[in-house]
Amino acid sequence: MSGFQALIQYQLRQSAVTARNSLQGRVIFMMVAVSLTFSFQRSLDELQVNYNNERSRDFTNPSLPSEQKGRSS
Repeated sequence: MSGFQALIQYQLRQSAVTARNSLQGRVIFMMVAVSLTFSFQRSLDELQVNYNNERSRDFTNPSLPSEQKGRSS
């Protein structure tokens, strides 16, 4: 699999099921047609995001640092 991947945590399982059922197989256009594919992750109890930057983002916590202290990009 190539392209972008995202881990999304929902508060309620039913919300995740509804989102998957509504969006599974949908095609979006970003210069080329992209088909959305969803799966459930069972190995994580809680999703943990440490930084808000181009590789990771927690939209519920905008105060996260963009990088580890003492380290520049």
